[in-house]
Amino acid sequence: MSDDINTVIVSGKVQQDARMHTFDNGTGKASFNIACVSTFKEKEFKQFFSCAAFGEPSKACSSLAAGDLVIVSGSLGADKRTDKADPSKTTYVTIIKVQKVQRIAPEEQVEVPPAGKKPEDDETMPF
Repeated sequence: MSDDINTVIVSGKVQQDARMHTFDNGTGKASFNIACVSTFKEKEFKQFFSCAAFGEPSKACSSLAAGDLVIVSGSLGADKRTDKADPSKTTYVTIIKVQKVQRIAPEEQVEVPPAGKKPEDDETMPF
C-alpha cells in the first residue's frame, strides 16, 4: 500500500551524549536515546526511545548532550542487532529514524496543565 503513513514526533530529554559513527563511505550516524514523561490518572510514566540519524541529519544531532530537551521528528524503523556471544542470535529493535531534531531552550519551555485541569490564574491566558 503506497499511502501508508510512518511519521513520529516526540519530545523528551536526551539521556546521554550522542554517539557518532562514520561509515567507510563517509556517511555519518548519530545514535542517542530520549526519555519522555507522560501522565495518566495522576501517575507519571517514562518512555524511552532509541534514535538514529544518518547523513545530513546526523550533523545536527552530533552536539546533543545529556539533559538537552529536544523535539525529534522522523519515522519508525528497525535496527538489526546481533548477539556478540552467539552470532546466530539476531534481534530487531524499533528505533526512530531521525529526519529533524530541534533543541528547546530552557526559557522556551512552558508548563502545560494535564488534560481536564485549568490553569491556576486565568488572567495569564492570552485569549
